[in-house]
Amino acid sequence: MPIEGFPDANIHRICVRCKKWHEPAEGRTIRPDTGSIGAMLSPLTAFVVGLRGLTVGPNKPRFICFRCYKIRMYTRLSLFAIFAGVLVTILLLERFGLLK
Repeated sequence: MPIEGFPDANIHRICVRCKKWHEPAEGRTIRPDTGSIGAMLSPLTAFVVGLRGLTVGPNKPRFICFRCYKIRMYTRLSLFAIFAGVLVTILLLERFGLLK
């Protein structure tokens, strides 16, 4: 449950996705994606990771609440499933000779 009123920055944590203050037990800390395969695939992602390294500091852990973490996980899973489905469809169409 997000904190209402004035949060204490020494105790409470701010979620990087929803930007709301939470108790530390209501989320987890994650490491930023520096040097990951995603940063190598997209120049925009590499730019954002590099800019974050300059402003926040290298490999500083970030807090994300469980609700946002679950949304992030399901979004990532659905994107990979869609990509795999498109890839399998293309391979099947090529195998049946409908796509050359």
